[in-house]
Amino acid sequence: MIKLNQKGWGILPFLIFMSVFFVSILVVIYMINNFDNKVSPRQNEEISYTEYDTYKKYERIIKKSLDKDFYSNVVNISELAISNAIKSQCLGYALYDDNKDDYDVYLKCNNYKTLGFSNDYLK
Repeated sequence: MIKLNQKGWGILPFLIFMSVFFVSILVVIYMINNFDNKVSPRQNEEISYTEYDTYKKYERIIKKSLDKDFYSNVVNISELAISNAIKSQCLGYALYDDNKDDYDVYLKCNNYKTLGFSNDYLK
């Protein structure tokens, strides 16, 4: 009987490699979905996904309305030219991050709160 070249992979090492690869892909996907730039995906289970999307949209609107000419490390959202709907529903502020050369927005609305929000920064 002729034997195959013994220098290649067999079925067992292949299956082990594929299972380790598959598990590592799952771990990466889990980490990407749950660790989003200081923001908790859903801190409170009472909040619906549509509410969550609305509040994330508010954060993006606030971030776009910020001007680099504020010369302040902390900007209260009441000082910004944004819609009154956002101001009436939410409290919040933006902190300037020197490392990113950008502002991080922190909001507290009804039953939603950005991870890292602190009442100390509100005026």
